[in-house]
Amino acid sequence: MRRLPPPLNGPGLILLADVTSDIPRSGKTIHRISGQVAAPAAGLAIYRSDDGNGYYLFGCDSEWEVVTDTWHPTIEEAKSQAEFEYPGIAEHWYKPA
Repeated sequence: MRRLPPPLNGPGLILLADVTSDIPRSGKTIHRISGQVAAPAAGLAIYRSDDGNGYYLFGCDSEWEVVTDTWHPTIEEAKSQAEFEYPGIAEHWYKPA
């Protein structure tokens, strides 16, 4: 079983996807951290917000530390954003064990 750091080790985690070399970054969205362009995600996670009112799409590094996030009112919109940023990711979602 994969060990995930907070917040991904919480009850709101719904789906994970590894961003492999066959899933290119579209370049249609640019995430910035302290003014610097963030590196492409190594993994994506969809997490239900703690209050149950929406979903976060987390971009994670190779250790599953959350680096970027976007909020969406529905899980479908979170998945759509993931597909917009990483075309083909839809086929790679899996439920955490």
